[in-house]
Amino acid sequence: MLRLKPFTPHDLRRTAATLVGDLGFDDAWIAKCLDHAVSKRGDVIVPTVTSKIYNHSKQMKE
Repeated sequence: MLRLKPFTPHDLRRTAATLVGDLGFDDAWIAKCLDHAVSKRGDVIVPTVTSKIYNHSKQMKE
């Protein structure tokens, strides 16, 4: 028996977002893959939900 805690599809989305964040993909790209809305500030795309909830990557921005 694996003794895993119950999980939901959103848990898998968070895991995927974090893994690709660890690979260096930016939040705007991850947001598009997760079909999240993105907003723009000038020429910069700013994901709203993705960086707060889904991408738990600890890497610093270059």
